[in-house]
Amino acid sequence: EQINGRTVINAAMRETATTLDAVVVTAMGITREKKALGYGVSSISGAEIANSKTVNPLQALQGKVAGMDVFSSPSPGGTQNIAIRGYSSFGNNQPLFVVDGIPVTNTQNRIGDNLNSQGDFGSGINSLNPNDISNITVLKGSAASALYGSRGAQGVILVTTKTGKDSNGSIQVDYDGGFTLQNIGRLPYEQTLFGQGWSGDRALDENGSWGALFDGKSRPWGNIVGSEQLSIPNTYKENRVRDFYDLGIGYNNSLSFSGGTDKTTFRAGVSQSHVDGPIPTNDDSYDRYTLSANASYKALNKLTVSTAVNFSTEKTEVAPTGQDNSIYRSISEISTGLSIYDLRDFNSKFNNLDNYFTPYGLNPYKVLDMREALQNKQKLFGKLQLDWDILSNLRATYRFGGDFEYAKITQHFDPVIFTPGSPNAGSSNESPGSYSEERIDRMQLNHDLMLNYKTTFASDFTLNALLGVNTNERSVSLLKGSITSIYIPGFYHLSNSLTPATSEQTSSKQRLWGIYLNADLSYRDYLYLTLTARNDHSSTLPKKHNSYFYPGAMLSFIVTDFLKNRGINTEVVNFGKLRLAYGRTGKDASAYAVYDKLVAAYVRNPGYPNIDDLTFPLGGINSFTISNGAGNVSLKPELTDEFEIGAEVRFFNNRLGFDVAYYNKLTKGLIAAKPMDPSTGYISFAQTNIGDVRNSGVELTIDATPLKIKDFKWDISFNFTSNSNKVERMDVPESYLSGFSGIGIYAVEGKALGQFKSQKALTTTIDGKEYLVVNTSGMPQPTPDDVYLDKDIQEKYRMGFSNIFTYKGLSLSATLDFHYGGHMFCYTKDYMHWVGNGPETVYDDRKPFIVPNSVIDIGGGVYQENTTPVDPTAFHTFYSNGGFRYTDHAVIDKSYLKLRNISLAYKFPDSFCKILKLKGLRASLTAENILLWTPVENQYIDPEMTSFGNNIAAKFGEFGVTPPYQTFVFGLSVSF
Repeated sequence: EQINGRTVINAAMRETATTLDAVVVTAMGITREKKALGYGVSSISGAEIANSKTVNPLQALQGKVAGMDVFSSPSPGGTQNIAIRGYSSFGNNQPLFVVDGIPVTNTQNRIGDNLNSQGDFGSGINSLNPNDISNITVLKGSAASALYGSRGAQGVILVTTKTGKDSNGSIQVDYDGGFTLQNIGRLPYEQTLFGQGWSGDRALDENGSWGALFDGKSRPWGNIVGSEQLSIPNTYKENRVRDFYDLGIGYNNSLSFSGGTDKTTFRAGVSQSHVDGPIPTNDDSYDRYTLSANASYKALNKLTVSTAVNFSTEKTEVAPTGQDNSIYRSISEISTGLSIYDLRDFNSKFNNLDNYFTPYGLNPYKVLDMREALQNKQKLFGKLQLDWDILSNLRATYRFGGDFEYAKITQHFDPVIFTPGSPNAGSSNESPGSYSEERIDRMQLNHDLMLNYKTTFASDFTLNALLGVNTNERSVSLLKGSITSIYIPGFYHLSNSLTPATSEQTSSKQRLWGIYLNADLSYRDYLYLTLTARNDHSSTLPKKHNSYFYPGAMLSFIVTDFLKNRGINTEVVNFGKLRLAYGRTGKDASAYAVYDKLVAAYVRNPGYPNIDDLTFPLGGINSFTISNGAGNVSLKPELTDEFEIGAEVRFFNNRLGFDVAYYNKLTKGLIAAKPMDPSTGYISFAQTNIGDVRNSGVELTIDATPLKIKDFKWDISFNFTSNSNKVERMDVPESYLSGFSGIGIYAVEGKALGQFKSQKALTTTIDGKEYLVVNTSGMPQPTPDDVYLDKDIQEKYRMGFSNIFTYKGLSLSATLDFHYGGHMFCYTKDYMHWVGNGPETVYDDRKPFIVPNSVIDIGGGVYQENTTPVDPTAFHTFYSNGGFRYTDHAVIDKSYLKLRNISLAYKFPDSFCKILKLKGLRASLTAENILLWTPVENQYIDPEMTSFGNNIAAKFGEFGVTPPYQTFVFGLSVSF
């Protein structure tokens, strides 16, 4: 057929704003057009997550979502710590995770405390196979997450898994695999001038670097064993720490089967993942197996039955960190002139326990052999959902979800026993050993019953209303036994002890039920109004305060569609939207804070606290007493009110897009312990409402396609986040958040959350000029009391920048992540100052020096110029006390620039796949964390590392944490 006299027509498809009618999953599984939302959401596709080749799917979100901070543990299978739009609580700040409409427990499992034997075993979301994910949506604001009740007060991360599709009964098979190599990343810089010794002397039994200058000459080393002694060149050993680590190896395999008909769909998958990190032996290894399945069946065109289930088993082994003979501490304290790799034969006569060169530490290879921390965990979660179309526009939905998690954690430290008369006999490292076993059961049950009604009226209006009831129950049970000696070496059992085993048991259960309403009203598809409301009842609050209500209202105005309705079209602006939202969320307390609790009784020795105290049961008699933390029958929920305004604009046939938002949220009645006068019989309230915190900020996302010619395309994505945090009210002078004796972070009225407080160098002002105050030995003096350091944990802003270059089937992508501002405590720096390995410890080549700009207090408030140099034999004391800054020296700037990942991938053409009888074939090479920049004051660690758990406490810093890893993955994806 001819058209205008022509038989050949050259036509090109043109992108329009209709490509923006993307559908996203929002709260309670409601599917909506993204343009209709009155609040900001971010969504990451399953392909992007799978292509990142990460063990934990959340790592794929790092640097890619405005308003969300994601930092992770270095160990395989470790925890991802997440904060959305700043920290607004003294307790839990983690978002709620919802998988296919079901809340999933994401609690971190760990051992030890923040300072000793700390080990991170990861959290619940690790149980997901990244290849099973269809997409992840982040609900950031209160308006977006309010329907989830108090569980969604810190934001919600919605995970939608892949399902089967109508394929006329055929089955698609997908395989995804990868081979992983890991090596150690950022290691501390070291001084390279001075070798083994103490106080300037070459003491052969010392493990510090306070000895003489390196001179290149051969010198004796270590103990004399028999009549032999080793000798080594007196030089700096480059890469001595890096050589300790191995090359980590891992592999993963994932296989899925999917298909369906017009009535039935199904998908089933199995995956295996193994990583053994760079620490020698398998002390940083992770093994995970998952089984997943989902299916749906539509009966009588009225009832749809769907179900999904995910089962995982995980085995995680970690190398504990901290100050108690951890691997990293053992490495850090060895002199820079000694080769750590040469110590690997810990059974040799020179390196064994008796003859190891120093009595002040243990051979790190021996520590690896003696310590083990292991978790075995099983997790099962899933749902059963019934959807009944009562009428063509009225649907009833019942959804039941369950999450069951069981973990067994064991750790042991073998006895350290020295032979009498050996060089190390009498060392403080001698220990009878220890063993502990911990069992944790967690359960979460969730029920939702919903009615959804949709109608159009007055021709221009559409109403979509949802009314629902929710009940949620969470419980946890912990049982732990431990022994402080091991009788038979190598037999790890609670009965194998020289003294009776001790045990502890805790359990808790809490319930929440609520009723909620969501009403979406649209006018001519350009004006959308959404109203939400929820009322919760919580079992953790007093009866008079356990019911709380929170509403929300959102408005979305599509400017471009409004203009089109009036016959106005723009060539440049393809899409323009303004949005406005207000929302309130509530948050209840942790369990058992309302009434007083009974605890095991004890009688304290008033003359010598903690010495000869008596603990019941005693002599066959047991006793209980009221806890010293008072219950609070006036406790109220935390309430957060948030206002958000934003805009989305797209230009030039969608080649350039902006999404900008401003939010302001105030959380009132933050819950924390509050000190009480001990004369009342208590030392604090267990929990009470003590303050208000405000977070406000700007989020900006830009995506663009600067170049698109024939087979080549260049896409970029940029996001920017700036959050201002302030404590607006406190009923107490300060509230402790995290840290340890001598230094911590606090909440203080009028300042940002997380103010550092400790001693610092004492100064005085004379004639308007500030001077350091030193003692008669020329040493800087500390302030008499702890003071605020004018440093806090809050960053000023962060940015993420991604580039994707595509040529035919070849693609190259990379993501940069930049964080600026904020501070953290660095124990690694502090400890390296003590042992003399830190680069700052060679000021003026360790010659005697007078502390610049210093004075001596000669009494009566009179000062005179200091003329006394610091004694070189006391440099270890000078630097371990913080050098010129005292404790303040270990609080460092945590800004950084990181190349998160870079990936090269090739998707083979369909013609090639047909030859192999494949539906698709893709190969990739991905590298993670291969570039890290930090300010000059941080020459020690990756600022993302922490050993203080998760939530706001983690932002305090690190205490001898394992260094980060660099990861390289070769991946292969095949579809049959």
